[in-house]
Amino acid sequence: MTPVDIEIISARWILPIDHNAPLASQLRVLENHAIAIKDRRIIAIGPSADLLVQYPSALHTALNHHVLMPGLVNTHNFTAMTLLKGLTEPQPLLQWLNTSILPIEQQWLSESFTRDAVALGITEMLLSGTTCFSDSYLFPNASASVTETLGMRAQIHFPISEQPSNWAQNSEEYFEKGLEIADEYRQSALITTGFGPYSANSVSNQSFERIAMLAEEIDRPIHLYLHQHEAEITDSIDKYGLQPIQRLSELGVLSPRTQAIQAGQLDANSEQQLVESGASVIHCPGASLKLHTALSPSTKLLEQGVNMGLGTDSAACGNTLNLFSQLNLAVMLSAKVDRQKPLSCAAALRMATLGGAEALGLDSEIGSLSVGKQADIIAIDTQTPSLQPLHSITQQLVNGGANATVSHVWVAGQAKVSDGQLVDIDLNAVLAKSDWWKKQLAS
Repeated sequence: MTPVDIEIISARWILPIDHNAPLASQLRVLENHAIAIKDRRIIAIGPSADLLVQYPSALHTALNHHVLMPGLVNTHNFTAMTLLKGLTEPQPLLQWLNTSILPIEQQWLSESFTRDAVALGITEMLLSGTTCFSDSYLFPNASASVTETLGMRAQIHFPISEQPSNWAQNSEEYFEKGLEIADEYRQSALITTGFGPYSANSVSNQSFERIAMLAEEIDRPIHLYLHQHEAEITDSIDKYGLQPIQRLSELGVLSPRTQAIQAGQLDANSEQQLVESGASVIHCPGASLKLHTALSPSTKLLEQGVNMGLGTDSAACGNTLNLFSQLNLAVMLSAKVDRQKPLSCAAALRMATLGGAEALGLDSEIGSLSVGKQADIIAIDTQTPSLQPLHSITQQLVNGGANATVSHVWVAGQAKVSDGQLVDIDLNAVLAKSDWWKKQLAS
């Protein structure tokens, strides 16, 4: 923040995303309004002329052709896989994991790889309007450290597994290291933490019971793939006699703390249990398409009261961390999955902002532009062909936003992007490390 106590950002339009109805067909748009920020938080929203009179000594940023809106919330990502972007062709998930990704991870994944990959991912996300991301991968300590250093907001889920990896050798070591990270970042202004078992079938009953107990005890979310594909369900029935959702419910894991990634392969019983649990669902349409997994029935779930967030999954899955690109996919694909009532553009925008914040348990702090909340704000320049003519702000942000110019980004009131350029992040250095890793992987 500058020495000036208060900063005012005025814009042609403000899209506060403050509507509580997930399936609202329209969102409130404020014209010629401004936002006042002090000590990282929004202290006022009102007509620009009024706020400039009320705070005459404030630092003023005038964005006369822009839309201000909450920063996007990417609710599922393996950010350290950003260095694997574009290495694989579309293929079924298990083939992709076993033949393409796991051998690379086993050879190359390390703390230094993670740090450089996360830095690259953060630059991509900031420049495309994401101000908070949810991450679940090995070396979460490195991910959290880089994220906090670069001034980004994230929820870092530490992995829990029965299988040895480059980070831990057994479930006890996963728990020990993960809980140390949770304690280290307990007072962080930017980093929250959670449990990240990969999927229902990758963790034992004993570990899941421990996760459920600890999540309640230290107030942390649980983030995992759930009913992503048919083989996951078949394997669970063969091993435990239960579908994954039924098993997690019996183990006390399925609750409002749960962040269920994908949740597309649902029958009537599992869908009802999911709805009744209060769990959030994270929709990753781009990754679903590339890896041939089931698409979340977004409109159907929203109509039943399920909160939903939007995610890119890793850049190795969907080849991008641009969450605006997923907005268009979510709307277009819903017309195929939910034939009777496709997802509205307004509902998709809410999913990518306030819905994502609710999924992470951060909606009291971020996700909408409201007085008292953290100033996580993005500005989109509408003077670009992909957004013109601007008949509808919500329609154009969803359908053309991936090609739009995110001109400014603030995280907790701190400028991270200004006039399309990163602030206090050396992009050339980040790209140089990316190029170095590309050469290592090619060898």
